[in-house]
Amino acid sequence: MIDPNSDSFKTYFYERFELNNSWQAFNPVAKYLNTLKADHRFRLLFSLMCDRHDRPYQYQKVASGLMLKVDASCPISVVEATFPLLDTIDLSVEEFPFFLAKRHGRDRVLEDLATIDTSTLNDQQRLRLDTLIYWTRRFTDERYENKRRLWSSRIKG
Repeated sequence: MIDPNSDSFKTYFYERFELNNSWQAFNPVAKYLNTLKADHRFRLLFSLMCDRHDRPYQYQKVASGLMLKVDASCPISVVEATFPLLDTIDLSVEEFPFFLAKRHGRDRVLEDLATIDTSTLNDQQRLRLDTLIYWTRRFTDERYENKRRLWSSRIKG
């Protein structure tokens, strides 16, 4: 199976995209993640969110969707979870802000995001921060649960 270190997990995860069996390619990933503690699930999936790609959408969408599906924890603060993503997150990935809102509470996420000093950010980072705020404002438990069910139906395990 997968060596539990981040690099081998990343390699395994990215190789899944090369297979031609769509969501089924991620069933073994979900099964593996479910053997780990919730904190470790988060750390592996979050490391994928922080990677730089020319087109990060598909990788981040699946990684954050898996966070919902496997019920990862979030052992770090909202700011710690946000800051690295201001350089990488695709603007269309709403699963991650929903994940943060579920783990830390919608209002807390919005309060913490408001504390980030935007004067130190470049235009792209500010846009990403604004987008995280946008998606977080749209969070409800019902929307979260619908997304979690969707990811659970797409990826078994």
